[in-house]
Amino acid sequence: VLQNRKTVINTFEGEGARREVQQPETRPGQAQSGGATPRAEPPTIHPMKSHERALRDASAALKRGQWALADKHLQVAQRAQPGIAAIALSRAQVAHALAQHESVLQQAALALRLDPQLHAARLLHAQALGHLGRSDEAALEWVTLVAAKVLDVQALAQAGFALAHAGHPLQGVEAFMQALAQQPDLTAAHVGLGACLRASGLFQQAAESFRTAYLIEPTHPDRLLHTVFNLRSACLWNTLAADLGELRTRIAALAAAGPEASMDQAIDPFNALAVGLDATEQRAVAQRYAQQVAARVAALAPSVLGSAPPVWDGQRRLRVGFVSADFCSHATMLLWIDALEQHDRERFEFFLYSHGPDDGSALRQRTVAAADHWVEIGALSDAQAAQRIRADGIDILVDLKGYTQNARPGLMVLRPAALQVSFLGFPGTMGSQVHDYVVGDAVVTPVSLARLYTECIAQLPVCYQPNDRHRAVAEPTTRAAHGLPPDGVVYCSFNQAYKLSPEVFGAWLAIVAAVPGSVLWLLSGGEQADRHLSHVWLAAGLAPERLVFAPKLGSADHLARLHLADLFLDTTPVNAHTTASDALWAAVPVLTVLGEAFAARVAASLVSAVGQAELICPDLAQYQAQAIALGLAPMRLRALKAQLDAARANTPLFDGARFARDFEALLIRMAQRHAQGLPPAHLLL
Repeated sequence: VLQNRKTVINTFEGEGARREVQQPETRPGQAQSGGATPRAEPPTIHPMKSHERALRDASAALKRGQWALADKHLQVAQRAQPGIAAIALSRAQVAHALAQHESVLQQAALALRLDPQLHAARLLHAQALGHLGRSDEAALEWVTLVAAKVLDVQALAQAGFALAHAGHPLQGVEAFMQALAQQPDLTAAHVGLGACLRASGLFQQAAESFRTAYLIEPTHPDRLLHTVFNLRSACLWNTLAADLGELRTRIAALAAAGPEASMDQAIDPFNALAVGLDATEQRAVAQRYAQQVAARVAALAPSVLGSAPPVWDGQRRLRVGFVSADFCSHATMLLWIDALEQHDRERFEFFLYSHGPDDGSALRQRTVAAADHWVEIGALSDAQAAQRIRADGIDILVDLKGYTQNARPGLMVLRPAALQVSFLGFPGTMGSQVHDYVVGDAVVTPVSLARLYTECIAQLPVCYQPNDRHRAVAEPTTRAAHGLPPDGVVYCSFNQAYKLSPEVFGAWLAIVAAVPGSVLWLLSGGEQADRHLSHVWLAAGLAPERLVFAPKLGSADHLARLHLADLFLDTTPVNAHTTASDALWAAVPVLTVLGEAFAARVAASLVSAVGQAELICPDLAQYQAQAIALGLAPMRLRALKAQLDAARANTPLFDGARFARDFEALLIRMAQRHAQGLPPAHLLL
């Protein structure tokens, strides 16, 4: 906003930069009128003050675009007159132009101490704090600026995004609303407003904002995708079929256009997966997004990484790096921590590269302790992080994020390791040229579906998903404590609301209607989703007390209540993942439909791993029929639960040590091929 040279010049030009006082010239011996000729006296001359001369020279340097020279002159002026806010502001502006964020921070803070109402200084202060990663402090400055209503439309948009990033979506809404009051067709503000509304749980309003942005610029299908995702999150399905149809048309058009289509038309792969696009469409979306990421980092020359990546000699410990923002109380670590703790430190050297928060949790502490090397890269750029990884001599780099929230796919584009692997975080293809393998198993990634992946498939022998046998479980609870009836079948689903569809919910309505005394126990999706689902429920003629919403709880409390359910009803085409393994751990059988995409096959993999493959259905019709049959056969349900109770102690799905050995063996196979000079290939069972 303030990088315009003229803006900087105008800050101090006219502040006395040319206040030289001129006197009439008097030559020696010249008589003055009105009297005798006196002795000639030297003229009274007021020399230019040092800070005024410095300001004049700074102004001249700025007009020539010499920012560093201008700052030297400003330093002279500031030493002479340290109490002038305009000089401090000018130095902050010059430092901003030079991307010297610490200097911006210092000078803007000084200007504000001298003049607290100097909004230009507060703007620079907020921007510098943001550049330095101090987003919470920056948010306080942005809130003050937005409240003062002094920002132009571009600065308001910047404020909105900064506030959203800092976790203050409601304040971000205010910033974007002010921006739209000035410029109603500013699509960036509509997009930002949609993101803030979504973060505030106002999914229906978020969908309207994204739809508005799409209607203004229909060449950006990502905005239509966000519209669909938020409507699904609100369980508003009236326009879903039409919107998905148009989205599919846009995706097909982009695929047909090939490289000629603008890269800014790429759409988010996770949301594409979440709204239920088919596997072929997911691959097309991921490939275009990967091309966009690659184009964004193309300016970073590969030479920034220095020496070539190492080649494993088969003797030393294999160095494996894992990159994630989720080394904390997150689903990734809830699943992986047991296997991580049991990795073979004699044969493997695990480096954990963290770019996420320290939430102070016990899970975070376990994760740090389990690493051979813990490396914080949150404050590093992608290039700097890649340099660090290359310097550490990593043989295989594992991407635990994929395209999920807070991912850094640009880091992988720089190829800091010779072998790069996608594992656990993203259930689908990365569509990139820099991920050599995707870790799966014979169910989620059968070789018959290899065409859906740009990576080579690397199969684990049991299930791609690890699990923690030592997860905490709270004290047992009762049905009454959760609003459930003492008798009757409890069907449950703890998937997030965006995974629900009218087809799946329609099957659930039929299931409960056919099983007397049964109830449906759902994870609350928030006020909007719960209200809309309740409306559909009542319209189907079902009693309101047969639909029970469960609040979100911590893992231990959630596992304690899960045991109360009789059968977990999965969603399709986006399955339960961690929620499904939670159910199995709590001895609740999982009924699922096997789809084609990775995300549509996860529950089937888990169910197979615990020996209950009969609960995998080919379609919704059989799924509905089997759920009804099980509900009418309580003895069969009890037998399935008893089988899971016994399996908890001996099933491979919950054996962290076995998973660790299987995963390590797969890494060795990858490294051996590379050491032999062979390219990546499918590594099957």
